Amino acid sequence: MILLIKKFLKVLFVLYVLSLIYILFLCRINQNTIKDVNLELFSTINRYIRALKNNYMNKYLILMNLFGNFALFIPLGFFIRSLFYKKIKNFFEFFLITFIIIISIEILQFIFSVGTADIDDVILNLLGATISYIIFRNIKI
Repeated sequence: MILLIKKFLKVLFVLYVLSLIYILFLCRINQNTIKDVNLELFSTINRYIRALKNNYMNKYLILMNLFGNFALFIPLGFFIRSLFYKKIKNFFEFFLITFIIIISIEILQFIFSVGTADIDDVILNLLGATISYIIFRNIKI
């Protein structure tokens, strides 16, 4: 039974990775994104919060951007914890690997002009993955 669960989780992980590739790269190809980098901490998050308070930007866009960046990486923390617990033995290793994955995604989005490389995205992505990693820290399959 455990072997079946492991195989199922591996299939789900592959589907999750393919979904990330589609959402973060493929569905943005024709959006005419300008190559841009934001390294100012919380500037995008603050801009969206101000826009939400002052009602001068589409609320759906704001919530999708803020919550989407957070929620999109919740499964990553779960999968890393449940599938790779033998190789990634502590929180520091998890955090470092997750940070490298997310930074790599931001760099690739910049290179291929399919999104803005934004430090706030990194923060929200890391937060989503980290929270799920902590919640599922005792899962070992």
